Amino acid sequence: MASFSADQLRLSEICVSRRMEILHSNQRWIIFNPYVDTTIHSLALARLDEITESEVMEIFKKLVEVIQFCHSRRVLVRNFRPKNFYLKKAEDGSWIVRPANLPDLGCDDEVTDAHNSRRTVYAAFMAPEMLKATTKTLHTYDTEMWGLGVLMYILLVGKYPFYEKDTTPLFRAIKFKQQKWPMNFLSFKATTMVDMMLRKVPSARMNLVDLARNLEGEFPNVRCRSNMMLKQHDLMIKMDLLEMYYDAYKGRLLPQNVDPIHEELLLCRHEFPMTAEFAKKDIRLVFETIKTGMDKNVTGFQKTVMRRRLDQINQVLMENEIRDAQAEDRKPKNIQFFLHELSKEILLPFVMYPISDHYHPSQNPKDWIAYKALRDANQLAFPVIMRGTTVKQYPAPQYKGRVVTARR
Repeated sequence: MASFSADQLRLSEICVSRRMEILHSNQRWIIFNPYVDTTIHSLALARLDEITESEVMEIFKKLVEVIQFCHSRRVLVRNFRPKNFYLKKAEDGSWIVRPANLPDLGCDDEVTDAHNSRRTVYAAFMAPEMLKATTKTLHTYDTEMWGLGVLMYILLVGKYPFYEKDTTPLFRAIKFKQQKWPMNFLSFKATTMVDMMLRKVPSARMNLVDLARNLEGEFPNVRCRSNMMLKQHDLMIKMDLLEMYYDAYKGRLLPQNVDPIHEELLLCRHEFPMTAEFAKKDIRLVFETIKTGMDKNVTGFQKTVMRRRLDQINQVLMENEIRDAQAEDRKPKNIQFFLHELSKEILLPFVMYPISDHYHPSQNPKDWIAYKALRDANQLAFPVIMRGTTVKQYPAPQYKGRVVTARR
């Protein structure tokens, strides 16, 4: 008899509800699943555009734990529809996730029924290799990773990565098309994980161990299903159209025909300030996430940009010192700054390190010296730098913070 560790026993209790009834009658097993009304699907519907990337990843961490336990027992989950996973918050605030429909699970060496081979997989979740006529083993550990990738995409974006009205174009899209990402505030780490799980070649997909490792760490606490900036832009266009129609027809049509247009226009005008505030909040959260990631891990190219900027600052400072020394008839001093002495707002362009609305170089004495030297030399723009074969040049930064004047 196989022995279970304490963690495996805990996970086995999570996977199988205590309210489930299993009966054996006439050489048949009959399973009664308890009614489940709180699933991943119901949470996604309740939260809609309010769901955040960090919330999705917290749920996925627990889901991956369950999948890992099932795979350690040579059991495949197979059905990754959001409705197929029970979801509940424990008393300590953590998520409890488990398969809601136990009959969908199967052993990894199970022989697929040729007459009903796809009964446990929803069409939109089928992997490319499952659609081949020569496929003998329908469910594998690689198809499990594809299903997880589809589920993560749905939770992050709010729609299927591949969707068509009919199965024939749907299967063609799954086999040959590449999933697209909307203009939402999604982290590069999240989109990369999904892209690696949705690779067409099974052997090239991310495995479960790597997925669990990538889920560690922090993710942005930003709404991932909506871009409030795009909504604000759409609302502006809608208001312009409504105002144009109302002004054109208010004197030519009956009130009952133009009043609904006017009411919709007033509603849009009422929603616009709130949408603008939400957009500002989203941008602030995104900027804070980018800066936090930069403070923890600086890429090679970002280090190169910082060094080139530092060389530019030191060169301007040294030229000023040589000029002052000649005017005072003295030997010039060796003046230079080091990377750790200057803020990233001075050393990096806005696209790499967003500048806070409250920051100004005058708030840091060494930043102020470097800024004034570049400003007086008309060299606030970043120096030209090569990234591979591409020439990069970043514009001069704009600082909106309060200027701090020196006290006498």
